[in-house]
Formats: sequence, structure tokens, C-alpha cells
Amino acid sequence: NNSTVAGTAPTFSSAATNTAGTKVILTYNEALSSTTAATSAFAVTSGGSSNSVTDVAISGSTVELTLTTTVKNDETITFTYTDPSSGNDSYAIQDSAGNDAISLSSTSVTNNS
Repeated sequence: NNSTVAGTAPTFSSAATNTAGTKVILTYNEALSSTTAATSAFAVTSGGSSNSVTDVAISGSTVELTLTTTVKNDETITFTYTDPSSGNDSYAIQDSAGNDAISLSSTSVTNNS
């Protein structure tokens, strides 16, 4: 399902922490544009509390969210992503063709910390 057809939005595949527990890494089905959504488009919860995103970085087909608070190994983690606009634009997670990824609500994150 590696679609690179123009007009096809990138599809979310999975989310997991890095082993240090300092980042949540979102994986998509195709390479993403290096221009991406602001930290405010993401909300992460770990152990039942809000965990602010301080940085967003794109690497190939992944989005790396740097967290304020290191995640503990027994914490449950979820994230929400909200596309900040209705149209396709550079203020969102998008593929190299400029198609925005859809918003995600309360999505589980695998805790590898």
C-alpha cells in the first residue's frame, strides 16, 4: 500500500516512543515533506497527563515529536494530531506532492522506553 499517486494523502501506520522515552515517532506509508505542522497541532498524553510537544522533525516517512517530559516505561501514551486547516497546505503533515495527512484523535503509542 505504498501509494505515491498525486492526490492521495499519506496514511498513518504506527506510533512508538524512542527507547529513551524523549520522543514519539509517527510512521506514515510514504515519504513526507520536510515542511510540516507546528507543535500546536499535536497533543500527547503520557500516564494520564498532558506532555507538551517542544519540536517536530521530519525524517523520510516519519514525524518525530520531542516531548517536554520523558515517558516512563509503564505509562500509557496517546497522541492527537489536528490538521490546522481544511485545505492542503504546508501547515500540516503532508507528502512531497502536498497532500495533507488526515487528523487523528486519541491514537495509541507503543511505549518502547
